[in-house]
Amino acid sequence: MNSFNRMVMLIFAVLIIGIPVVILLTAFRVIPAGALDSIFGYTSALDGLGRLSASAVSGVWLWTGIATGLIFLASLLLILRELSYGLEPTPRAIIDDRPGSETVIVPGALRHLAEGAAIEAGAIDPRVAIGGGRRAYEVRCDLEVARSDEIARVAERARANILRVLGTQRVPVKRVEVTVRGVSRQGGRAAR
Repeated sequence: MNSFNRMVMLIFAVLIIGIPVVILLTAFRVIPAGALDSIFGYTSALDGLGRLSASAVSGVWLWTGIATGLIFLASLLLILRELSYGLEPTPRAIIDDRPGSETVIVPGALRHLAEGAAIEAGAIDPRVAIGGGRRAYEVRCDLEVARSDEIARVAERARANILRVLGTQRVPVKRVEVTVRGVSRQGGRAAR
């Protein structure tokens, strides 16, 4: 998040959250109304609004509502933009791109293939995340093992088996990272 976006989001946060909080604190007499009036001079603004005609007041409320809605939408878009930064969806794996015989595998299917390969290698409850881009995928697999004396062996077998299974499906793999979460409490039963 760059500094401009932070500044704009801070201003919107004050407008959307700070002002109603100050109004509520004043209504419950936590903040004295006289203190706010001396800082902001809001009673003169209220007096000015009271002198406006009924048609002018409805126009003021309309424009105030429109401005408030635009501020809310702009802040919501900025927040959603910042939350989705770096969370690019994983593209589909293109296996064959010849015209008329295109074959693609969706990321969910890749994840299931990798989980099945890890279970086949002796892993318990593997959790696979697929990342990467257009050329090759990065596979991260977190798993448990049945016994503590087989951590390294099962991790290496799972890594090799994931590479083998995805390779037989012609899925380009850049890297496979296997992390052992610990020893399973299931007593050696393979999950799923």
